[in-house]
Amino acid sequence: MPEDQQKLVDDIGEYMILMTHGLGDGLVTVESARLEGIPLRTVEGTHLSMIRNITTSSRRIPPAVPIIIGYLKKGDKQEP
Repeated sequence: MPEDQQKLVDDIGEYMILMTHGLGDGLVTVESARLEGIPLRTVEGTHLSMIRNITTSSRRIPPAVPIIIGYLKKGDKQEP
């Protein structure tokens, strides 16, 4: 196996170990995710993949990041 592919396999293995030994990816019910006054948004992914990439070489944009940035930008515009 080429060295770069081995690194990818090792990285994925490391994240899988983290997910099964404490970090986890426990489910959150839709009802418990609701906050008063905040519209509920859902994205496809696990707790980790919706806010970051699994590998450092990935260039995809995690699905929650644009939503979070959008809310932060709206908040800046509401400041006096």
